[in-house]
Amino acid sequence: MIVLAINLVAGFVVADLFIKPGLSRMGLSSLEAGTIGGMFLAVVAFATVYLWGVRKYSISWKVIGIFNAKKIIQHKKMILLYTFGALIVSLLLLFAMYSIIGVSPNSRSNAVDDTYLFAILLAVFSSVIVSPIYEEVLYRGFIYPTLRNRFGVKKAIVFSALIFSLVHLPSIDILPVNFVNGLVFAILYERTNSIYVPMVAHALFNLSLMTLVYLVS
Repeated sequence: MIVLAINLVAGFVVADLFIKPGLSRMGLSSLEAGTIGGMFLAVVAFATVYLWGVRKYSISWKVIGIFNAKKIIQHKKMILLYTFGALIVSLLLLFAMYSIIGVSPNSRSNAVDDTYLFAILLAVFSSVIVSPIYEEVLYRGFIYPTLRNRFGVKKAIVFSALIFSLVHLPSIDILPVNFVNGLVFAILYERTNSIYVPMVAHALFNLSLMTLVYLVS
């Protein structure tokens, strides 16, 4: 799992310990620094998948699911159904985390509360465009199939969801939400063999959740 290890180092060490703090010292907000850090992680994700998957092991982009965009239309009802289900479960989990357990919202959640238009647009760009693209290619398009080949479908879905949840540390409030999403996105990928289907579901989920948080704040 060299690809996963490199991306973990890129996220928890390079981005969290150097890039984001460095940008904050330059005067950028935590949201701006986080977005730039996310773009760095996107580059690392695509580079590692290409170098270790496509080039070293001759895994085609088609196998990963890159060229099955037409399945978005074919499975639009499935996308909406799974996304709606994940959203309902996630809202219940967030209610439990905030109101019962007493966990504080992470910086991205607070950014949605901001009335500053640039902050809102930046949060949308990061959560609805950048994250769904690179996270689905990495976690569902590459890591999940690797786990599936070793452990089988059911265990791979659970393990990949657990990894997907833990890589979002230290945002404690969204850990259970990301675990649920990891399950949903892996199931969508398994059922459709297209990375675009979970990618669209991921983007739609993030946009819906951000909109709801903004409306009730």
